[in-house]
Amino acid sequence: MRIAVWHNLPPGGARRALYYHVKGLVERGHQVESFCPKVSSCPSQLMAIRELVSEHEMSYPFSAANEATYLTRVLGFLTDQKRQMGAMKAHSEECAREISKGGFEVLLAANCSIFASPFIGRYFSGPKVLYLQDPKRLYYEALGSLIWRAPDPFPERTPLRRKLIAKVRGEVSMRDARKQVDEEYENAAAFDEILVNSHFSREAILRSYGLDSRVCYLGIDSEMFGGAESPRGHYVIGLGAMHAPKRIEFVIDALATIESNRPKLVWIGQMFDTEYLSTLEERARAKGVECEFKIQVSDQELVQLLSGALAMVYAPRLEPFGFAPLEANACGTPAVCVAEGGIRESIKHGVNGLLVDPSPSAMGAAVSYLAANPDVARSLGQSALEHVRTEWTWDRSVDILEERLRVHSGGAHR
Repeated sequence: MRIAVWHNLPPGGARRALYYHVKGLVERGHQVESFCPKVSSCPSQLMAIRELVSEHEMSYPFSAANEATYLTRVLGFLTDQKRQMGAMKAHSEECAREISKGGFEVLLAANCSIFASPFIGRYFSGPKVLYLQDPKRLYYEALGSLIWRAPDPFPERTPLRRKLIAKVRGEVSMRDARKQVDEEYENAAAFDEILVNSHFSREAILRSYGLDSRVCYLGIDSEMFGGAESPRGHYVIGLGAMHAPKRIEFVIDALATIESNRPKLVWIGQMFDTEYLSTLEERARAKGVECEFKIQVSDQELVQLLSGALAMVYAPRLEPFGFAPLEANACGTPAVCVAEGGIRESIKHGVNGLLVDPSPSAMGAAVSYLAANPDVARSLGQSALEHVRTEWTWDRSVDILEERLRVHSGGAHR
């Protein structure tokens, strides 16, 4: 098949998934070319799609508003979303023309880091499949507080000017949110089929858009993550961006419940929120939990640290899939995870990890149990390694993706 790929992905799990999907398709002899907007999320070398195929960076005619004066800042706030959407629509229309001229049989689109479901499906008239990691979760989940809730009442004696400014900000934010939800739905509905990474994600798409989708599980590169043999240390490991959705403070609180033989926490992330990281360090000091935060480590160091850990600890809120626990499994390390979201599909209790209730004490008890029973931890780690090598392969994931692309390109029966 001749396949066009569109994406706008920052470093992270979604880009890693697309990288291995493209790699698998190329290895099977398909002709693949990639299209993406020329923005800061594309040039990163980490898991860059252009390492595998020709990549066309197409224009994205959006520039931030001038914030030199109060008036220009206000105008920027009022018009930012409209200008951003206009730029993405213009970019998508240009991409669609180039893809049509290129004689591609089918389009495979990935998430848009700005709009979740990409606009490209509305402009390309040929067969098209969307691999959607998740919708724009901010609009469909109470991540802290649900965005649609009415604002809290003002305290007594609040100045009228402050009330008016807050009222305008609230109205504009709601206008923009409603517009984005509408556009996101139209974008998703334009595709012939939506593929997702878990049954949990399938249900999330159904709740958010009212659209059906098909599960195409992801995989793990066992060769990359299974190459090191490190002596087990007295530490647990976390992996992921150091920002609030990963709930690292929950892990710190969990370790704080361990009264004796408490392991150290090593957390690795490619990106971090400076303010959030400072609060974590302060929290760890206050609770007496030893922590080490590592940023942008090499693949070799990552594998060594995963291979030497007592366990992977994982507690993000409603994670759609979760690569990190399976990557730890590929290094022979069991995972201790809060039992919610897509994790309940990838982690089998007692096989490749332990699923725990959503409380710090429950996670702390599981970690303490593994620390006190190294033979159990070692056996669980070996079971995890065997499980991920047989059940979570990229070959299996690409099998499904390839079959669905063939179906929509006219090369197979539905």
